[in-house]
Amino acid sequence: MQTDKKNNLLAFSLSCAAHIIGLLILSIALPITAIKKEPQNLLPITFVVNETIIKKTPPKPLTTPKKPIAQTAQKKQVPKPTSLPGDQPKSTVTTKQIPIYPKDAINFGQQGTITVEVLVNTKGYASSIKTLKSSGYPQLDKAFIASIKSGYEFKPKRIMGVNKTDKIKLSYTFKL
Repeated sequence: MQTDKKNNLLAFSLSCAAHIIGLLILSIALPITAIKKEPQNLLPITFVVNETIIKKTPPKPLTTPKKPIAQTAQKKQVPKPTSLPGDQPKSTVTTKQIPIYPKDAINFGQQGTITVEVLVNTKGYASSIKTLKSSGYPQLDKAFIASIKSGYEFKPKRIMGVNKTDKIKLSYTFKL
């Protein structure tokens, strides 16, 4: 192994020596005066710089001119809305159920028209029922009131997007 190291060191030393000898030969062969010679035919060069001035228009201010105080106070007043989409002035019936005609009323031939006033709550259901005009037969009246309580649904009164309680009149005619 030591012979490999010695051989590598010898090769490196010989390479360095060869390069140094080559540089010395080149420096002797080239005359130094040839490098320092000045060229014979020089022409003067003149540079002319023309200055061009471009006039720019001043930028417009970003803010709008202030209006007099009298004009700003007279801005158009936007009227407040009186109703919203979906508002309705009265409650309406959305689902009906036909009352069951009582058997006894059929057997006795009872007929008549009942009129009631229903208080519709904000959720659309009957909260109270008041008889305005009776059919003349309590069985018929009870049958219609029972059908309102169990099978009627309402769309409540709506003002400015808020459901309100409302009264609605309903009537039904029992006829054989």
